[in-house]
Amino acid sequence: MTTYYFGDIEFGYFSKDKTELYPLAIIYRLQDVKEFDNPNDAWQYWVDSNGEFEAYISLDAKDENNVQYTITFKHRS
Repeated sequence: MTTYYFGDIEFGYFSKDKTELYPLAIIYRLQDVKEFDNPNDAWQYWVDSNGEFEAYISLDAKDENNVQYTITFKHRS
């Protein structure tokens, strides 16, 4: 089982020393948390939500370079 977060999520990169980029996901508004055995089931849940959630991410999500995302929570002010 993998935990997935659904809500208002922004994806990008941060740099510690301006040479290497690290994938980052900022969750601004968490709307739902679900566990799925298969990533296709999480995708289908997101599709079936009909736009209720802007995006989703799993705890073990990786970018296109196979680097794991750092996930952080931040409330928009």
